[in-house]
Amino acid sequence: MTRLAVIVSVAVAFSGLSASAQSVSDQIDAVYRAQQAEQLRQQQYQRAWAEQQARVAAQQRAERAAEEQKKAAALERDQAYQDQLRALDVEQKKLQVEKLKDHTARENEFIDRELKRLDAQTDVIQSEADANRNLSEGTKTFLNKAGDALNKKAGDALNK
Repeated sequence: MTRLAVIVSVAVAFSGLSASAQSVSDQIDAVYRAQQAEQLRQQQYQRAWAEQQARVAAQQRAERAAEEQKKAAALERDQAYQDQLRALDVEQKKLQVEKLKDHTARENEFIDRELKRLDAQTDVIQSEADANRNLSEGTKTFLNKAGDALNKKAGDALNK
């Protein structure tokens, strides 16, 4: 049985007891006021329920927004970290290239020094060979002239 029916039946019961005191219009007014009060109570209940649902929905939206913000911040930190790693990797590769260039330049200097040393050693050997050749040619010339002088002296001695 609905509340309205209960209110109407109570109003009718009271009307029989005090029919002389109340008129039918008073009874109708009482029923109407009871209906209005019930409608007002139901509207208040529905409004309170709707407000509660709105608060719950707003809280859920806020929680989702906060979670999405945390995820976005974490993603941004991760991307920044990855960018730093890439930058460090590029810097390290640049340093390795510079080191290799320096090492290559030094190796070229060592090669040039070794070639100059070998050229100097070759020049020394060539000079020694030239000196030996000059000594042997000088000795040969001396011996030839000494032999010619002996032959001439011997020839002169034979001719006398």
